[in-house]
Amino acid sequence: MTLVIVGHEIRADGYSEVWAKNKNSQKIILRSEGLFAVADSIITSGGSPILSGLRKIHSIPLKLWKPYFVHEYFRDYLETYIDTECFVAFSGSTLTATHALNNISTHLGNLQISCEPRRKEFIPVKYIVQRHCEYNILRDSNEVILWGEDMFLNHDFEKLLTAQYIAEVIEHSINNALKSAKKYRLTAEEVQNMRSDFAAGIFCPTTKQHYLFLYRMRERMVNNIVEVFTEREEIGNDRVAVLGMRDKFEERAQKTYCEALKSGISTGKEIFKFLNYAIEEVASTGSFSIDKPSFHKKFECGKLKTVKVEPSNDN
Repeated sequence: MTLVIVGHEIRADGYSEVWAKNKNSQKIILRSEGLFAVADSIITSGGSPILSGLRKIHSIPLKLWKPYFVHEYFRDYLETYIDTECFVAFSGSTLTATHALNNISTHLGNLQISCEPRRKEFIPVKYIVQRHCEYNILRDSNEVILWGEDMFLNHDFEKLLTAQYIAEVIEHSINNALKSAKKYRLTAEEVQNMRSDFAAGIFCPTTKQHYLFLYRMRERMVNNIVEVFTEREEIGNDRVAVLGMRDKFEERAQKTYCEALKSGISTGKEIFKFLNYAIEEVASTGSFSIDKPSFHKKFECGKLKTVKVEPSNDN
């Protein structure tokens, strides 16, 4: 089993409180400091622990490549316009998650700037971001196209890449990893064994805001074959996303988060405390379905950093 909790890192804004006009106001002024993610690190098989120390929160490089031209001729993608990162956390099958994470890394590391085909010469060029696996008129056209030297300049690329598009690419990547399952005619038990959920934290290059998305695995019957897929959902700053032991801890995690918001205490630190209490609660029953070491990470402005690691009791 797994317990991963992700949310928006929010705390009281001490600077604003110091300079507030009304010093007697009881209202707590909050500020956003990115996102947090906390997780246990146990690997279980059939409900029994087999290994610990597994990373369940992963930094994913995100690269947007700009086209390189020799005079009026496109040659290749040799230089990045944006080079940053996002993060993805997971619960469930480590095999499914590994496949999906590899797919996400490949897609996000190879985003390309291109343009839509023009039907008429006088229509302005529309610059776009594309996945490397899509048809790209610059790279894949069979025609020899001359591109003006006043095209594909850096200022043309501003505000092209958004958090919503990145979230769509992550959804595509997970579904691309899952789609091969349908050819094996999986049973209900096999579908359950491969089940994995994901959460992604993104710093939008356009809005300079942080966004959090949840991806839950779902299934449907298509021609008497079980087809598994994922759907994304944006998580606002008023709630957390819980992966893994939802039935036992989701409601309490949400309550802890809301209490932290009301008091102005760091939401990430309070949820990390909650995670460790949850691990101790499970251990008190003689179970090790979740266990330490536990990890608290913070994501801000495109960088994922470790805030704290709570070691296992064996250390």
